[in-house]
Amino acid sequence: MAASTNPQLSEQYDTITDAYAVRYSPDGSVNPSYPIAEVEEYQLRLATLSQPVNGLEGKRILDLACGNGNYSRKYLRWGAESVVGVDVSKANAYAHQNQLDHELNYVLGDATDETLSIEGGPFDVIVACWLLNYAPDVEAMIKMYRTAGRHLKVGGSFVGLTIPPLLSDLPAERETLNNVLSLDGACGKYGNAGKVIAPTESGDGYRVLVELGLRNEGHRIASFECCYLQNTAFEKACKDSGMFNGLEWREFVVPHSAKKGRPVGYWNELMLSPNCRVCVATRVRVEGEDLSPDGISL
Repeated sequence: MAASTNPQLSEQYDTITDAYAVRYSPDGSVNPSYPIAEVEEYQLRLATLSQPVNGLEGKRILDLACGNGNYSRKYLRWGAESVVGVDVSKANAYAHQNQLDHELNYVLGDATDETLSIEGGPFDVIVACWLLNYAPDVEAMIKMYRTAGRHLKVGGSFVGLTIPPLLSDLPAERETLNNVLSLDGACGKYGNAGKVIAPTESGDGYRVLVELGLRNEGHRIASFECCYLQNTAFEKACKDSGMFNGLEWREFVVPHSAKKGRPVGYWNELMLSPNCRVCVATRVRVEGEDLSPDGISL
């Protein structure tokens, strides 16, 4: 296992592992108290079924920022041949180790560490859930894309589930963010809440304190910091990594299954202000890169 180069982030996630795990039942199904988890999972499932991924059947998957491995195990259920999970949190590592088998392995490591070595690649698909939102600026996000690119076969797909990108009018976006993240706003209603702390040092967005949990259910409330960045920052980082063809954002969709048994209009606030979006990019050949016939970098 590789050591983390970001001890602050590792410690932050060590403290919220249990609070995040409550969103799911032991069998991996969504806790009914956290319907937003079902909506998040649906965004990911749609992206992995659509082009250019076209399903996970028989493919080798790298799960960057895998957390406690909930999605890693789902990828196997969705047909993946094998999955390697990478996360910066030691607590997540211990949770993950209890469920290892020959098709699922875990690496303790930091996705911003460009020297990170991961066995089992190159991979057909790399999925990164709640990774890009920890980049405070373009440079940090470039490192994330490059880590993904180094372990992804040419022609392979990068799928990221992250906080929605901000538009260009940051002062207006700050007010909107505070309204959305408030306990009475869209995110607060469904199990996430928070507030804007300050602009990022780069000026590309805002640092945000997020609360995870439902107070009215008596659940443990855990808090952590992340960043909302402008769409231009996401796109520039992807381009400047030199390893992808550009970034495509997918439409946010609430599945019919999440609407069953809930009042009409229950999801209206979330549809207007989604808590997540999925972005997809395809790995391209880097100039001077030698490839095998099946697109593997030599």
